[in-house]
Amino acid sequence: MSWIVAIENSLPYWLLVSFFGLYPVVTSIFWIIGGMFYHFRRDKRIPPKAEYTGDFPFVSILIPAYCEEETIALALEGALCLDYPDFEVIAINDGSVDGTVQRVLPFLADPRVRLLDKHINEGKAMALNDALICAKGDLVLVMDADSIPDRMLLRRMVPHFAWPNVGAVAGNPRVRNRRSLLAKLQAVEFTSVIGLLRRAQRIWGRVMCVS
Repeated sequence: MSWIVAIENSLPYWLLVSFFGLYPVVTSIFWIIGGMFYHFRRDKRIPPKAEYTGDFPFVSILIPAYCEEETIALALEGALCLDYPDFEVIAINDGSVDGTVQRVLPFLADPRVRLLDKHINEGKAMALNDALICAKGDLVLVMDADSIPDRMLLRRMVPHFAWPNVGAVAGNPRVRNRRSLLAKLQAVEFTSVIGLLRRAQRIWGRVMCVS
């Protein structure tokens, strides 16, 4: 076993151990500093924006769903209650084997709602790609079938596209059900991964994942 001892005493071994040990500490400090910069540079110093007065582009809201019969109705109700002048909602049934389609059908009475009923489950990415072909909007909002949007969501997100260097806007999801331990842990995850990392990435000008 002398070769194991030799490896443990070698410089490359200790460099690797140091890297894997220090990496999470250094990146945590990096994100915390970025989040603090965001807070003091934007949350504290920038006054509330005036009401957006530009032309509101047409927005397509895509809601992919697979076996979401318990939540899809709430998602559609929330989407239709958005305070925004011009949008459509496309519900994508991704081959669900439950009553998801039946929950969507009553909403088709609203001319703003359409249903893309896929009979084969191909995953969220393919469902969104199929819906993009049918979308009429200048902008696209992707929303999960188990979420409820804030009523002012589009009025707060759309104006960012007035800047030519903005290609996408990340949302800030909040966990509604925090009764169980797992839900509370998910709330902590969302607060750290979304609330802190995205804000820090915004300061560095490199948002790596658009939620």
